[in-house]
Amino acid sequence: MKMPYHVVKRESFSFLEHFSLLKSYTTIFMYINHGKIKEKKGNFCQLRFFRRWEGREKGKLRVGLVDDRVIDLDKLIGIVSSIPEMEIIFSTVSAEEAYAEIKKESIDLLIADIEMPGLSGYELADIIHSHALNILVIFVTGTSGYAVHAFELNVHDYIMKPYNKDRLTQSIHRAIEKAKSTEIAGRLYIKQKSEIHIIQKKDIVFIERSGRSTTIYTKSETIKTYQTLNELEGELRERDFIRSHRSFIINIHYVKNFSLYAKNSYAVAFEGIEEKAMITKEKVDFLQANYF
Repeated sequence: MKMPYHVVKRESFSFLEHFSLLKSYTTIFMYINHGKIKEKKGNFCQLRFFRRWEGREKGKLRVGLVDDRVIDLDKLIGIVSSIPEMEIIFSTVSAEEAYAEIKKESIDLLIADIEMPGLSGYELADIIHSHALNILVIFVTGTSGYAVHAFELNVHDYIMKPYNKDRLTQSIHRAIEKAKSTEIAGRLYIKQKSEIHIIQKKDIVFIERSGRSTTIYTKSETIKTYQTLNELEGELRERDFIRSHRSFIINIHYVKNFSLYAKNSYAVAFEGIEEKAMITKEKVDFLQANYF
């Protein structure tokens, strides 16, 4: 099988500028036999490859793989692809490209090296942690120096190279079980007269209390209930949700921006819906200090 490789002109840029790079600079796509990466002389840097694995298999844990050494990435691909419950979404030697996928939340698990050119695996894990993304992280690395800090970021596992297949496989199976338990706990049961609605917590954008009723805004629908915000807040203990205002609970995951509404409050705009919530200045300061 042949795989696409990106050859990008050598330029100085930060990882935050990476996404505009592909638009503003010339990108050449080449097809080279898998594993045969060579140094290109002249105006181009070392060939990097990114592979998107097409298809979406329901019920499988979606994983992204990143390691700047091709031989180590091949090993990860070989082990992970042999596990029936896993689906590889992407594999890449570029941490910046892995970051682009993380922003899309296209994966449930990231398996990454730590020390890589540009953006490190530790920085990827820090982004996942600070933005409260529902992505597990396994480090597969040749250095032990990040172990303590890694577990401060709630990293699922820290595996030292060289490692055998069983060591990584056992860790992945634990991640699968952890993800399953999280998924079960990730449902909210909403009482509505004689009916009970089941909502995936990850789909909740925000919740508003108005008068004696509560409206739950999801990506695709709104649901009304007489349950109070205090009752619902007790069910939404995940780090994603905060009580932004006495009348609102928001999912920080969908926040697009804050705009000044009054002296001590802001309007909150979200990705995917037009409705807005409110947040106090105190909570904005809290988010800046602890999330963003």
